[in-house]
Amino acid sequence: MSKLLIGELVAPNKLRVQTIYNLEVAENAELDLSQGVVVADEPEFPAPEFGKAHIWYVNPETGESFFETVDRPLTEEEQRTQTDLDNKEAIANLYELMLGGGIDG
Repeated sequence: MSKLLIGELVAPNKLRVQTIYNLEVAENAELDLSQGVVVADEPEFPAPEFGKAHIWYVNPETGESFFETVDRPLTEEEQRTQTDLDNKEAIANLYELMLGGGIDG
């Protein structure tokens, strides 16, 4: 299924994908294909990662897609999860200290 990818050209071989048009639907038949990159299929997207975003790029010369992973602010749910993990770690450390595994042994 052909797609037209339009976005910001950040380097001669690197376009940051911002808009995707399905060229198989009638309303997109008149799009100016020279405004972007035509690819046969969308790539397989990376799995979601805690505190990370995946930015989709395409090489305008080859049509090859690739992703860059960047840090992003945590969502509210991720913040709660991180707080829970931090609390569990702190409790485990306190138990270890209480059971004689203190700093000095």
